[in-house]
Amino acid sequence: MQHTLLFESDDRALHDGALAHEPLPLSRSPIPLVVGRVLAVGALAGWTIWLAWRVATMRSAVGAAVFAFELVAFAAAIAMTVGLWRGASLTTGRRRGAPARVRAWFGGGCDERISARRACAAVAATARRLAQRTRPDLAGVDLVRTVLATDGLRRAAFVGAVVVVLLSGRVPFELPPVWAAGSLVAAVVVLAVAHACMSGWSIRPSDRFVWSLATIGAGLGRRESNGVVPVRWTAAMATVVVLNVAVALRGVSDRWTHGLAAMPRDARVVAMAVALTVAAGACASLRSLPRPDVGTFGATGRLDELSARRWALGATGAVAALGVVLGAMPAGVGI
Repeated sequence: MQHTLLFESDDRALHDGALAHEPLPLSRSPIPLVVGRVLAVGALAGWTIWLAWRVATMRSAVGAAVFAFELVAFAAAIAMTVGLWRGASLTTGRRRGAPARVRAWFGGGCDERISARRACAAVAATARRLAQRTRPDLAGVDLVRTVLATDGLRRAAFVGAVVVVLLSGRVPFELPPVWAAGSLVAAVVVLAVAHACMSGWSIRPSDRFVWSLATIGAGLGRRESNGVVPVRWTAAMATVVVLNVAVALRGVSDRWTHGLAAMPRDARVVAMAVALTVAAGACASLRSLPRPDVGTFGATGRLDELSARRWALGATGAVAALGVVLGAMPAGVGI
């Protein structure tokens, strides 16, 4: 069965507020679609187990604030599931600037111009146009586009929370039991597979994670970068560096300097593991983002950019590895 959905095709038209569309052929296979629906329902049910545990153990205002962000993530997962429920699959050519399978949901010309504000404005314009019809209905692809556009903002808040936890030594909620943590991890993994099935593998597992880390800098930034340093590339680099440094400071402080407030070992290890996972995703996003344009600096500028990037990633990665070793060691082991 062939379906047709409308996507933005002209970047200037989007910027001026007008929407230019061109049809893209979409196909649907019933078996992966059914499998994806079943997996999605099960994953969302598993996620509710985690949320129920969080509600039952909530003790502070900080924990409540973090729980509010968790509800935003849960709502985004539901919106993504609803948007892909019909199983529209999309194929596109390879493009730079973001994973092609995810980037295609936004249409062309979005290396530095795609931001949460612009993409959501396009969705709002589509909703206004649909509202003029006899039976207004927001298309599922618009829900998908909105979630992808705002993922960077949500991920930026998450990165900030992880850094605050590592530097302050205070976890916003008690460490979860194995069954609660397992339900959350399983729900996230299974939901990623479900979305891949429902999208015809157009959005593969880990695509949203990598793409959201690649769009941290574009969430509230300008429509395009000034100068030679891309906003999203810089933000992804900064994410890796900041997380690595935070991990290193926590490990060195708890083992040697004690300059930061003490942190329980189990909470420290979990926080470090989460931080390094996000840092690894940011490194993966750097591979798909366009490198800085050195302009008139030529080969010398390119060598300087490569050297600076490799030095920053290598040095902070080394100190993060040291921090993990120091932080994961039992308290009775001295160095």
